[in-house]
Amino acid sequence: MRLGINVPDELLQRAKEIDPPLNISQVCREAIQARADLVDRARALVLNDISEIDRLERELVLRPEPDWAALALEDASEWLRGVTPERWNRFLYESDFLRRQGRDQAEMVDLWSGDVSDAGLRRRIAENEEWLIERYEEQWATGSPDVNLRAQAYEKYSRAWLFYVNEARRMLEERRKEEYDKLMAEREQHRRAISKPEVPEHLL
Repeated sequence: MRLGINVPDELLQRAKEIDPPLNISQVCREAIQARADLVDRARALVLNDISEIDRLERELVLRPEPDWAALALEDASEWLRGVTPERWNRFLYESDFLRRQGRDQAEMVDLWSGDVSDAGLRRRIAENEEWLIERYEEQWATGSPDVNLRAQAYEKYSRAWLFYVNEARRMLEERRKEEYDKLMAEREQHRRAISKPEVPEHLL
């Protein structure tokens, strides 16, 4: 079934600027699927055993999931402020190399995000190890489907980190193009300002 989805122009433009490009249809399908799965699971719990309500209430006191995207954006900002021109160029080379091979740039984030400081993906996972253990124990106790929470954390963090760094790259390339165009315009203006040579009369 095909459905029409209304998306604000501003949001659609922001989506188009994301690198690598988003598959809007896939993002919508995954969001709908996630919401539908959540509803089905909640209904099953209530129908199977009303006492599960007590368990759900107890879950509310558990620590919420870390905001992996926010952590990644913070770390990416720090990485950009500390990276050297040599390491930046090396990062760009490896990023383009993976892209030409059709490979996912996310595999770079594990190593690169902690390249210039103690921050990074590995540190964030270590900082939130207790949360991961709590959720694994909860899954085991309730017999819920096995979800690889660590892999999900890696994915959310890596995507956000890449979005930030690639956006910085896009803005830098745009600024360099503007500077180049300005320089070319100034040179052209200078050439036009030079007076034309006068031909001596004795050569006429």
